[in-house]
Amino acid sequence: MYAISILLVLFLPAKGFNVSTRRPPSIYLQPEENVYYKQGESVQLPCKADGDPRPTYRWKKNGIHLNFGNIGVRFIQLPNEGTLVINAPEAKDEGIYQCIADNDYGTSVSTKINFRMGKLDDFMAAFPVTHTPRLGESVVLNCIPPPSYPPASVQWVLVTPEGHVEPVNYDNRILMDLDGRLYITNIQEQDKQGDKAYVCMATNYFMRRNTYDKANFIIPSGSTPVNRPVGYFWTSPSEQVGIIGETLKLKCIFSGNPTPEVVWLKNNATLPDTYEVSHGGHELTIANLTKDDAGQYECIGTNSLGHQIFRSFRSFVVRVESKPDWEEEPKDVETSAGTSATFICKANGFPEPNIAWFINGIKLEESTVPIIQSGRFIKPDAYNITFVQLNNHDSLVLQCNASNVHGYLFADVYLSVLENRLGPMIVGYTEMTLHTK
Repeated sequence: MYAISILLVLFLPAKGFNVSTRRPPSIYLQPEENVYYKQGESVQLPCKADGDPRPTYRWKKNGIHLNFGNIGVRFIQLPNEGTLVINAPEAKDEGIYQCIADNDYGTSVSTKINFRMGKLDDFMAAFPVTHTPRLGESVVLNCIPPPSYPPASVQWVLVTPEGHVEPVNYDNRILMDLDGRLYITNIQEQDKQGDKAYVCMATNYFMRRNTYDKANFIIPSGSTPVNRPVGYFWTSPSEQVGIIGETLKLKCIFSGNPTPEVVWLKNNATLPDTYEVSHGGHELTIANLTKDDAGQYECIGTNSLGHQIFRSFRSFVVRVESKPDWEEEPKDVETSAGTSATFICKANGFPEPNIAWFINGIKLEESTVPIIQSGRFIKPDAYNITFVQLNNHDSLVLQCNASNVHGYLFADVYLSVLENRLGPMIVGYTEMTLHTK
């Protein structure tokens, strides 16, 4: 018989062996950049964020924190989220709003929200105007749209003495410029329209409201239309800036009798088939702009009197620029102590976008976060922020704004330094002796 001794060691994981899941807040639901409201109708500005611990919320208006205790019951923040409800908003509630979500590990912020009261003012009161051009002459009916938010749509209508409204039919002889004025290139007898008045109408679709300008009556004089050579009447500005992906309209309006014919050229050549010419050739529409649409454009109006041909033209220089779009968008980073983290914020655009960084909603240059003040923060260029030798106290939220004159991009991302807890521990041992023959 002999004995065998066995040493039995017992291992148990330390409490919290799994990597900590606590992380900074991240806003995932927020309002549009522009929010319009109707006076007296309640509005919600949604704001929700995740994070651990659960974030708390604040709001700023025009850069100043909203004090719900001082603004009454009209402003309510929904429980367990940041959504702001404004009951019966008034004109004084207009401003720039921003939602802020905080927890122990950082601060996430929304984009800035332009909160404006929708409105459509009336046209200034004015007496009816009667126009008495000779047949064949041209006429311009002016229209200055009233203030409107969002901007009003403008069109010309015919209004009967009973108040019935019907649209003016635009063609190659009757046109509206891009500012709202109505042009009749040569007056004909039917332009009298009986007892109907020409009226400029402004429509605010958000407000579901129209407003009407003064009445214009046309009473042609003479019995025989006068012939007039083609002449410049109105054109878009000669220098145009188009935005990639958007639509650009160019317009030329020529007077004359017979009604002028209009053709367009691009860089002294015929237009591409993808371009749309409408209103008898007076309007050129370029949809979904690309860099190839830049160049010199020319509209040419002609008419003929007997054997003589008259010609008028206008030239445009079109430059194509672009809003910022992401080349490399910053992403959330979850890492562990002792490692490094890099955030890249790079955008294309013309003019070249300017890059601005924020830490927990504060400008980078003004941040007092310890790691920013230390030698563990590296910023080799405008697009790159790197943190090295991270520790468990370095979690934060970064914001990046890439902007040019045509728009901006905004990113809100977090750095979460996960806390590594201790590994398995020896909690005890025992010795066993086995006896065998």
